[in-house]
Amino acid sequence: MRKLKFFASIFKERDWLEEMAQKGWIFQDITWGILYHFKKSEPCEKVFEVERFGASNHPKIQEINARRLALDVANQAGWQVVTHDEEMNYYFMKDKAYDETDEFYDDQELRKDRAERFRKRYAYEMPTAFLAMDLFVTVLYMLVFAMLVILNSNYYKYLSGFYLVYVFIEVAIVLFYLWWGNKIYEELNLSREQWELRKNTEKTPKFKKVKELRAFLQEKNQQGFVLSTYENKKLLFEQSAVKYDYCIDTRPALQKRLKKQGSTFKREKKDWQGQSLKWYEMSIEEAGKHNFTPVCIVGQDVLVYKRPHSDEELPWENDDKKMGFLHNFPKMVVGLFVLILVSCMAGYISGMLFK
Repeated sequence: MRKLKFFASIFKERDWLEEMAQKGWIFQDITWGILYHFKKSEPCEKVFEVERFGASNHPKIQEINARRLALDVANQAGWQVVTHDEEMNYYFMKDKAYDETDEFYDDQELRKDRAERFRKRYAYEMPTAFLAMDLFVTVLYMLVFAMLVILNSNYYKYLSGFYLVYVFIEVAIVLFYLWWGNKIYEELNLSREQWELRKNTEKTPKFKKVKELRAFLQEKNQQGFVLSTYENKKLLFEQSAVKYDYCIDTRPALQKRLKKQGSTFKREKKDWQGQSLKWYEMSIEEAGKHNFTPVCIVGQDVLVYKRPHSDEELPWENDDKKMGFLHNFPKMVVGLFVLILVSCMAGYISGMLFK
């Protein structure tokens, strides 16, 4: 059987291959990184891993020796090479043992080395190759364009259109490889246990109000997971038997509290984008008086705190506050209106001047 699939995540690809083995389809080969070949078998428990052994354009003896040594070590640990793709990414497979031997690299430094090899290939070497190609095509385009202009040919217009489309596609590809390489690097630094935990806890719902976020965090805590950080628009959790109380603060909520106290919060005059850290500092200082420690910043202007569970009341209540895009929406509407008004005035004045 053959299946056509593309994975931006090596670990999700690995999970899929293991699920296919449980259904009775054993991975055999891969073509162009997207066409997977399977052989029918009895349903079984297998684990898969991917390692990169592609050498540089000018290979060194150390690279060759490292590849041979890695293959020997993997074989001794029960891993067998299934195949490798055109990028020299090797696919390994072994019977699932439900212990530490299911981990291809049980050392953080070795995982980091593997992650670095993938990042070097996809976030550096591939974009560099495409940029070099872009430079060659640009020089060629300029020469042909100049020739067509000299010959007074109208084809230079079509040439310019094709060139712009080409540049757009190439830039998109370069940006994709930069994103992909760094995504793979972050992922490959995880152990199997860490990946399973992240996979099972990183699904982040959309929250419109603070009370929805806090209720979600308290529910996860009851399930044995505590919030550890917020990355790539996802809440990440760790397993913990300790029960926590969560408290959330926003800049509008802080401003409202200050107003009740007869004080105000003003951002710096030159801080056009509202990147001031002053309100964060004020909020953290206030929360610290109630034994709350900051965990992470969710979205924009939303600070999440936690402390071990106690009967002490929360320092403030702001459950009705809107989050992120919604609480900034009025400002965005006003800004857009001002921009349109200024543009119309500029167009009117320039039209009168050059009438």
